Amino acid sequence: MRGTGVRRVGRGLRAVGLIWLATLAAVCLWTFLWPMDRSMPRGDAILCLGSGLNDDATADDGSRSRAETCGALYRAGAAPVVIFSGGGRPVTVAAAMAEVADLPEGAAQIEPRAASTLQNILFASRMLPRGARVILVTEAYHLPRSWASAQLMGQRDVALVPAARLHNTPRAWSLVRESMAIWFNLARYGAWRIGGWLGVSDTARDRWLV
Repeated sequence: MRGTGVRRVGRGLRAVGLIWLATLAAVCLWTFLWPMDRSMPRGDAILCLGSGLNDDATADDGSRSRAETCGALYRAGAAPVVIFSGGGRPVTVAAAMAEVADLPEGAAQIEPRAASTLQNILFASRMLPRGARVILVTEAYHLPRSWASAQLMGQRDVALVPAARLHNTPRAWSLVRESMAIWFNLARYGAWRIGGWLGVSDTARDRWLV
């Protein structure tokens, strides 16, 4: 009996390993094969997902690339407003990206609380009218998880625009982390939904998405 249990555990671990390897392979494929020259989409708002900050509280390479792409889309007429999403201290990632984009007054909206992709989508969605068409901007490796997060949070009409292939360093770790984050995101979303069914407050549930 003990041997049977060990074999079952071994098979389970192998299955988990194969699923993770398949996810990692998919992340690598869409990172380096995602087309960077698609025609410009049009929408009601551009959503700029934050990456992080440098030690001097300026936008890091990922945040800067995303903000520059959003600024270029706005100036090309893709949408009338850009929502910059991302928390942080002493300066929020959202504010740092808005400074990089350098948009006219009223064109930039700040969502200063999000600490994860799911929170980016959820909090920004609350700033949008129902049924809005959103242009979602982030790096190529992050686009599929961002799209899935948008679908889970009820944001159905979403166009994807890559800011770059990959800016985060070290690059290999960014891809490995993304392959794991996809499944962690799904688990966090499941807990968030179950909490809603059980009557847990939105404020408490939203913290589970970090």
